[in-house]
Amino acid sequence: MTQINYRLRVLESPEQVRDPPAVGMLHAAGMSIVMYYGIHFSRPGSSPLDEQAFPSITGEMSYSDRLSPHAGLHYSGLEPIGEIPARLVAATGATEAGAVHRSFVWIDPAFAIMIVPVVFAVPQPYIDWPYIPIRQPLCVDDILGVMDLLAESSVVNELGRRATKGYPLADITPIEQSMAIQLWDLDGSRIDGSQLRPDSPYRGLEETQQYCWELSALLSFSTDHVVKDRLWLRRNPSQVFAEVAEAFAFFGDHAVFLNRNCCLEVSHLPIQLRERSRYRMRSYGYDSSSIFIWSLETLRWFVLSTLRSQYKQRVLNLQSQKDLSAAARTGLLQQRIQHGAVIDQLLAIYDHLKEPRLRAVAAEIDGLWTTDRIAHDTQQEIDKSDALAADLAKVREQALETRRNTLLGVVALALALLGIPSLVSQFGSWWDVKDWLGLSVSAGLMIVLLVVVALMVRRRE
Repeated sequence: MTQINYRLRVLESPEQVRDPPAVGMLHAAGMSIVMYYGIHFSRPGSSPLDEQAFPSITGEMSYSDRLSPHAGLHYSGLEPIGEIPARLVAATGATEAGAVHRSFVWIDPAFAIMIVPVVFAVPQPYIDWPYIPIRQPLCVDDILGVMDLLAESSVVNELGRRATKGYPLADITPIEQSMAIQLWDLDGSRIDGSQLRPDSPYRGLEETQQYCWELSALLSFSTDHVVKDRLWLRRNPSQVFAEVAEAFAFFGDHAVFLNRNCCLEVSHLPIQLRERSRYRMRSYGYDSSSIFIWSLETLRWFVLSTLRSQYKQRVLNLQSQKDLSAAARTGLLQQRIQHGAVIDQLLAIYDHLKEPRLRAVAAEIDGLWTTDRIAHDTQQEIDKSDALAADLAKVREQALETRRNTLLGVVALALALLGIPSLVSQFGSWWDVKDWLGLSVSAGLMIVLLVVVALMVRRRE
C-alpha cells in the first residue's frame, strides 16, 4: 500500500469491493454527530463573544494546542442548550431526552460558528461526558435515519433557535452542507455476517474494507436515494469505491474519510481509553483532530461567503447612489481594513498548524470546499466596492467644489450690488473725522454678513 501525505489507499479497484452485506454489519454503541451554524453580528459592538463570557479551552490536551499561540483562534467550552428533540428520541430509542450542547469558535467576534455535537451512547461505566443514552447499538440504517433527521429543516431550525436564544442581533445561518460524524464505540458490530466483532482496537485497513458499504452510505447521507428504504445496499461497487477508495490514517486504530458534505472518522475509543480522549469528549463532544480541522474549514467558508455576499450587496447599493459623503467613505474604508485583517487571519490559520498530518487533512478539505476560489471571489467584490466608493466620493467632492465656487461668486456679486466695496473705501473718511459710530455700525454689518456667508457655505457642504 502507498501512503502520501498520510493518505491511505483502502481499495485499489471496484473489484476489491466486497459483496453487499445481507444486513448492516457496522454498529455504533457510541457516536457523535456534529452540526454547524454560522453567526454574524453585523452591528458594530453587538457581539457578546469575548474571553470573559466564553473562555477558550486551553492546555496541552486541547485542540487550541494544535495551533501556534499566534493563530488568534478562540474555541469555547460546551454548554447545554436544552433537551434533544422528541423526534430524535423516537428515532434512536433513547431512554431519556438528554441534553444537547453548543460551543463557539471564532477569530473575529463579529463572525463565529456554533458547533452542536449530538452525542449518543449505550451507557458504560467509563463514560463521564455528556451524552444521550440509547438502549442498544445503532445499525447503519438507524444512523442514516438520525443523520437525515438532523439535516431536516424543522430540526435544524429548532436546534438553531435554542442555540442562539438570547442573541436577537445575530444573523444565523445553518451550514447545511457540513456535517461531521465520529463512530467512537463499535460494540455490537459484526464480522462475517453473524459473528460479533471482538472487543479490540479498530483494525484500520482491514475493517475499513470490511465495512466499506456501510461507510460509503454514511458519507452519502445527503443523497436521498441512499438514505431511504435501505437503498444503500443496491448501489453498485463502483459507487462504493468512489466514496471509500482513499482515507486518511495517522495510526492503525482509526480511519478518516472526507467528501464535500461529510467528515467521517471511525475509531474505537473504549479500548485503553486515553485521558486525552476523555478530556476531549468532555470538552468538545468528539475526539477527532480531523473534525477539528473540518470545523476550522467551516468557519473559513462561512466568513468568506458572508463577506462575499455582503460586499456584492454593497456594490449593488452603491450603484444606485449618485455620490458618497466623505464620512461614509471613511466608514467603508475602516470596514474594509477590518475585514481584510479577518480574511488574512483566516487564510493563514493553517500555517499555524503544528503537525504535518493536520496540514494534510486541511489541504484536502480546502480543495473540497474550493476555499481559494471563494477567497478570490470575495476579494474581487471588496475591490469593486472600494473602487465604486472612491468614484462616488470623487463625484461628491467635485460637486461640492462646483457649489463652493458658485456660491462665492454669488456672494461677491451680492456684495458688489449692495455697495459694500464703496462702503469699505468710506472707512478712511470716517477714520479721519473720527466718526466712531459709523465705523462701528459698518464693521458690525460686515462681520454679520461674513458670518452668514460662512454658515451658508458650511451648510451647503
